[in-house]
Amino acid sequence: LSYRAFANKIWNAARFLFLNLEKFEASGGRLEELASPETRTGAPYGVGGKVSLADGWMFSRLAHVTREVNEALEGYRFHEAAHVVYHFFWGDFCDWYIEWVKPQLSAPDRETATAAWKNIFAVFEAALRLLHPFMPFLTEELWHKLPQRAGAKSISLEKFPETRANWENDAAEEEVEAVKKVVVALRELRAMCKIDPKTQFAPA
Repeated sequence: LSYRAFANKIWNAARFLFLNLEKFEASGGRLEELASPETRTGAPYGVGGKVSLADGWMFSRLAHVTREVNEALEGYRFHEAAHVVYHFFWGDFCDWYIEWVKPQLSAPDRETATAAWKNIFAVFEAALRLLHPFMPFLTEELWHKLPQRAGAKSISLEKFPETRANWENDAAEEEVEAVKKVVVALRELRAMCKIDPKTQFAPA
């Protein structure tokens, strides 16, 4: 049951991306420019040459998770590898990263929106390759919805993700973990006080 819910989570994340991409494409954006293999290789992208905290954190998490998954697979610890990538996609990518970058994806500033789209597609495609050994059919289907190199036939024939040391950013991870603790505490306080999550408070 939990993995059926996880499959739905993956599909819904893809659905969110492609539905919102349609709005961005209406203003002139093109999937081929935002998610090509060459574009994905160049991630992360920043605005004015500066990568945001959320993006720095996300790519650092991706680097660490990639290392953990590779080490687990090399040691034939398949359950451990599946566990790591499961929590990365559901927790880090879906529950936190997508929520953080939603405003940037629809930002009126073209440079901000373009960088956000390039980054999220780079992470999404890498996550699909990490997930492929455990969920081959779903990841194959979604991978083909992204631009691929000429002659590419299957995700199973593509190179498995390798750790990129230049993505590692311990400072960003520590800062975001502190932010997450505050957010979780506020959510728990809202729930305890039975405050509607949609309620907004004006500054004093």
